[in-house]
Amino acid sequence: MKRLIFAALCTLLLLVGCSGNTPESDSLASVNQNAQQTAITGSAIPATDPGASASTTPQGFLFEAYGQDIYVCAQAASLLANLPEPKDIFEAPSCAFDGMDITYFYPGFELTTYPENGAEHVLSVVFTDDSITTPEGVYIGGTAENVKKAYGEEFKQSGGQFTYSKGRGSLIFSFEDGAIAGIVYTMILGE
Repeated sequence: MKRLIFAALCTLLLLVGCSGNTPESDSLASVNQNAQQTAITGSAIPATDPGASASTTPQGFLFEAYGQDIYVCAQAASLLANLPEPKDIFEAPSCAFDGMDITYFYPGFELTTYPENGAEHVLSVVFTDDSITTPEGVYIGGTAENVKKAYGEEFKQSGGQFTYSKGRGSLIFSFEDGAIAGIVYTMILGE
């Protein structure tokens, strides 16, 4: 049942461009818990590339998977080529961009891309279980205190969510019954 709810909320994340809302106000859900740790981490390291356009320059917080540095807005072709074969792929017409948004399903996370200038760019990374962590040790099932200790007090709180922003990227933690229920790295739409 939790997987069905999570899949529905991920679809909502893709459709949020149609409503004019941003993912930071509508994303995240409770996901399956799994005690296994892997070598996949994320970090709050800003990306810079003075020669790239603002809409395609890697932005926000670093997520690292299988030795690949992944930022929102970054071109996805080389990242996808160096990630393992995804478990599944889902395509849907993009509401915010011309073309198709594509979601790639990997163990522990989902990576969604958006089309721009004939190439795929990273829109979001959604944690799907607690088998992955940020380098600061934050994972699904952790606490708000874990998040504050790792990322500081400079966040926006809305209901059960903390949103940290950097450039055009956000790192969002949602909480349920006092525990982290979802973690999303996402591009801020509408800027």
